[in-house]
Amino acid sequence: MSQPPRSALSLIARGPFARLWWASLIGSTGDWITVFATIALGDEIAGGQGILVAVLARIMPGLLFGAAVGVITDRFDRRSLIVVADLGRALVVPLLLFATTLPVLVVISLVLEFLSLLGQSPRAAIVPRLVSRANIVTANSLMLAAAYATIPLGAAFNWFLASLPTVTLGGVVPETSAPFALAFLVDSATFLVSGLIIMTLPALRPESVEAARNNDAPAPDAEVTRSTGSDL
Repeated sequence: MSQPPRSALSLIARGPFARLWWASLIGSTGDWITVFATIALGDEIAGGQGILVAVLARIMPGLLFGAAVGVITDRFDRRSLIVVADLGRALVVPLLLFATTLPVLVVISLVLEFLSLLGQSPRAAIVPRLVSRANIVTANSLMLAAAYATIPLGAAFNWFLASLPTVTLGGVVPETSAPFALAFLVDSATFLVSGLIIMTLPALRPESVEAARNNDAPAPDAEVTRSTGSDL
């Protein structure tokens, strides 16, 4: 007998999906803080050209690596991928403090956006594993809200953080990025918190890999590696 649908509030109040949603909400808010701060940093470095470059650096990875990330998502434990993506971004975001040229800004932004893709695809894929079929529509809507309804929230936080005294860390942070230092540090903290929350979820291997393990298929890890390389 199928379970009755639950309200949106009850879905985010408790359970594995609630942890996924809150982690996504926190991480997305931080991500939008950095998006706006990065665009402002690009303007500080090179004016209008810097703004254009900062925006393109956030768009291009989706065009270049989107399909590859989809292949990876279908082969490996999705919880681990999200944790790697979140903790990786927590380590990479502070490097923006030292981006004083457009090439450096582009490289860091490309890495951040690739990690963002690496975490975004598994998040969408595990929703049906965490809620009943009756709640999938509501759960997917909540995940979209966590990803995009946080845009104004991220913009507001970015404006607030920019209005605070600049952080130079004893003169270590260059003048060009000092006004945005708090934004980058706060974003790093949000990714750290998100990753720690995701660690509390159970292992979530793709269904095909789980089936191979349950059927005692010979060397499933090696087979997964070979098929992944072929699809890539």
